[in-house]
Amino acid sequence: MKEIDEINNNLTESITILKIVDVIPLKSTTGIRWKSMSANKKHLSKDFNHRCCYCGDKDEFQERYRNYQVEHFAPKSIFPFLKYNYDNLLYCCPYCNRAKSNKWPSVSPSLNVVNDQGFVNPCNEEYYTHVARKSNGKIIPLTALGRYMYNEIKLYLNIHEYSYNIEKFTMLSNRIEALLNGDEISEVQRKELEYLDYKVLKKMKEYYSLYDDEQSQN
Repeated sequence: MKEIDEINNNLTESITILKIVDVIPLKSTTGIRWKSMSANKKHLSKDFNHRCCYCGDKDEFQERYRNYQVEHFAPKSIFPFLKYNYDNLLYCCPYCNRAKSNKWPSVSPSLNVVNDQGFVNPCNEEYYTHVARKSNGKIIPLTALGRYMYNEIKLYLNIHEYSYNIEKFTMLSNRIEALLNGDEISEVQRKELEYLDYKVLKKMKEYYSLYDDEQSQN
C-alpha cells in the first residue's frame, strides 16, 4: 500500500534538505491600512499561512496565535514612520521576534544587507537560498549571510525543531486515522497501520515533552 510506504519513509532517519516553508508568503495589501497591531496581526497571520516568517513554526498548536507577534522588518525604533506600513510588517513567533529585536545593518530601511550581515525579507524567494531546514526539523544556514541570520535570529533554538516535529507527527497521525477509518484496507494493512500509529504517537509525545521542557526554560 503506497500510503503505508510513505508513512514508513517519514519515520526513517534519512536526512533530506527542505525549504523552511512550502509556500512563500504573499502580502494581501500594501502601505498603511490599519493603525493597530491587532488588526495588522489578524491579516498577517493569514498572509503568512499562520507560520512564523523566519522559522516557519505554525501558530495553531497549543493556541499559540495569541503569543505570535507583529515583526517590524526594518525596526520601528529606528524607522518609526514604518510602524504601520504593511510592507514592513511580518508575522513572527516570539522567539524569532525577540531575537531579532531592533537589529539592523544600516541607517537606511532599504539597505538591509551590508557585507554579508543583515536580513533578507522572508516574503522574497532569496531568503530561502540562505537558510533551509533538514527533514529532522533542524534549521541550517546555507550561506555566509544565512549564517548571520541563523545566529542573530537564533534559528538554532531547539524549540523550532520540536515544533516542526510536533506538526509533522500530528499530520501523520491524522493521515493514519483516516486510513484506518476507510473501508479499503485488509486486516494485515490494518494491523500495520495500528503499529505505525503507535510509533507516531510515541514520537509525538516525545516532542511535546521536549517542547514543554524547552519552553519552560525560556
